[in-house]
Amino acid sequence: MAYLLLLIYRMKRWLISIKYLFRDCIVYNLLFTFFGIYLFVGHATNSYVYIFWIKIMGYLFTLITYYWYRKKHLYFYHNLGFNKRTVATMIIGVDLVLTSIIFTVLNVIVLP
Repeated sequence: MAYLLLLIYRMKRWLISIKYLFRDCIVYNLLFTFFGIYLFVGHATNSYVYIFWIKIMGYLFTLITYYWYRKKHLYFYHNLGFNKRTVATMIIGVDLVLTSIIFTVLNVIVLP
């Protein structure tokens, strides 16, 4: 029973942190995703290499600007029990899931 309560507490921490990370960081990463979609569809660059490098630049831009301008917000995540590396991993992980969903829908609906 105690293990279940601990698991629920940890899941609640993750959900709270992902909600704030989505609002603070991941929305800006989606701009880079949409730019990649524009290049993929609009200019018919049928290569995912460009999208990969655009996303890497987006991650670096977002992480550096978040660390530089919102350094005090990292205390919120520290109080939830996350360090900087875990926060960066959560940003990248959630954005990878969103990007793969967007490109899957794009390939299924728009491009056939």
